[in-house]
Amino acid sequence: MKTLRILALFLIIINCSKSDETNESKPVVNNKYLISSELLRSHSASVLGIVASAVVSLDDLSAPLKNIEAYKIKYKTTDIDGSEIEASGVVFVPQGDAEMPIVSYQHGTISDNDNAPSNVENLGNDEYTIMAVFSSFGFVVSMPDYIGYGDSVASEHPYEHGNSLGSTSYDMLKATKEFLTNEEVKANNKLFLLGYSEGGYATLALQKYLENKGDLSITHSLPGAGAYNKTEFSKTILNQDIELPHMANYLWVLYTYNRIYENLRRPWSDYVVAPYAEVLTNINSKDITQISLDEFETNPQKLFTADFLKNLNDETDEAFLSALSDNDLLDWTPIAPITFYHGTEDQFVYSLNSISTAAALKEKSAEVTYVPMEGENHFTGSVEYFKSCLLYTSDAADEEDS
Repeated sequence: MKTLRILALFLIIINCSKSDETNESKPVVNNKYLISSELLRSHSASVLGIVASAVVSLDDLSAPLKNIEAYKIKYKTTDIDGSEIEASGVVFVPQGDAEMPIVSYQHGTISDNDNAPSNVENLGNDEYTIMAVFSSFGFVVSMPDYIGYGDSVASEHPYEHGNSLGSTSYDMLKATKEFLTNEEVKANNKLFLLGYSEGGYATLALQKYLENKGDLSITHSLPGAGAYNKTEFSKTILNQDIELPHMANYLWVLYTYNRIYENLRRPWSDYVVAPYAEVLTNINSKDITQISLDEFETNPQKLFTADFLKNLNDETDEAFLSALSDNDLLDWTPIAPITFYHGTEDQFVYSLNSISTAAALKEKSAEVTYVPMEGENHFTGSVEYFKSCLLYTSDAADEEDS
């Protein structure tokens, strides 16, 4: 998000305005999902307009940007072990009486709980700020922290685990709708799903989960740069014979699946060679991204054991391949239209994920479009992604309901 960095100093100085109301948590009753809501702060249209103008032209706007309010909500969801837990997230609400569409936005990878949406305090170079801008265009935005962040920080984040990312985002969306009803905020029947990187994966997982539930209708799903094809992507990564700068994130996925799936739960020595297995043995998911890669082997051919690599390629490691397959998002038939975005030069989450997933879903007669972002890598592509999504959703929101 290089474009937004030029605004960082300005945003730190301007800051956001605190509400004059007391920010005590407001408990709710007779709701299935929503536990409580709390007004965090307000953001002015003038400041958000400056942020927006760094990404898109405001000349063609059909209406002025709106002041918005940011709320933290707590809601019920389910942890990996099936237990009910309290999770949290942010809801952005534009000011005004018009009926507004809803955007469910799933954030990308974070390793610091301070970066969870409900913990962000100021506008800056982050997804909280980007979605505040989205909201100022007239969208209610539902933005889950995910399990492992915010009020559920005591749990480990199930990194890139499709079912839990889908279910906790769904529960947040349902809690948001209950919140809107309680606050008498008018929402129309348009619902857009957005997310980039891990958020792109979570977005597609949410669509699959939500459509299986069948109780909400999606207008359009726009996932960006997600690792949807876990099986093919993992095989490609593990067969590389070069140093990979994002190895810590790949190990985080491996750690998560090894923790979740009972037929795995292997010692690290089954996956990686010494002395790296010993380093990983005493580490958890909150620390794995803090590994110093200057002192860690990042070439898969030198890091992973020969047996692990052989059994993967021979497809004899049925337990591991089953875990990957369980998190693939290719074998279902979407109802709502999907537009995939991916940078053609993405060396973190390879574009094969979007290309292969779009092709597989098209074969099931789904309405799918793949938009290659030419020359963009994983990080520069995020700016183009948000710009494209903002322009598309703004136009789609203005269209008459069919």
